[in-house]
Amino acid sequence: MANVGGREVNDNDLGVMAAGAAALIFSFLPYWGVSYRGLGGLGGNITAWHGWALLGVLMLLAAAGIVAARVFGGAEMPTLPVGWHVIVAGLAGLGTFIILIRGLTYPHLSGAGASVGMKWGGYLLVLAGIAETVFAVLAMRASGEKIAFDRGTPDAPPSAGT
Repeated sequence: MANVGGREVNDNDLGVMAAGAAALIFSFLPYWGVSYRGLGGLGGNITAWHGWALLGVLMLLAAAGIVAARVFGGAEMPTLPVGWHVIVAGLAGLGTFIILIRGLTYPHLSGAGASVGMKWGGYLLVLAGIAETVFAVLAMRASGEKIAFDRGTPDAPPSAGT
C-alpha cells in the first residue's frame, strides 16, 4: 500500500493509474509511419488518435479513470453483475489488443528504401497497455471477484484406501 495524497492506495491500483497516464503520453508519440531513406528522410507519422487505435486508447484511459474515480474520488460504483475489477481488466486488455492489431494491420507500402510500420511510440503504447492490463488482472485477483468461467478449484479425488 502506498500513501498518495493522504490516502492508502493499493499498489495494483496505483500501477493501473500510472500505466494509464503513460499510455496517454505515449498516444501522442509517433504510432505508425512511413519514412524514405533516399529522399532525405522524408515521410510521415500518425499518432494513436487515428482510426481504430483511438478506441483502444479510450479504453485504456477509461480503465485508469474508473480506478482513479474509485480510489481518489471515493465514488460509489453501482452494483453490476460483473465486478468493477473485471471491467477494468477487460477494458485494459481489449484496448491493448485493439492498439496492437491496428498498428500491425495498417496498409503497407512495398518498395526499396521505405520503412513502413509501427514506430517507437506505438511500441511504447503497447507496452504501457500490457502493464496496465497486468496490474488490472493482479488487482482483480487480489480483490477476490469471481468471473463467469471461474469455477474455483475442483474437489480432491477420494483417497484410494477408503
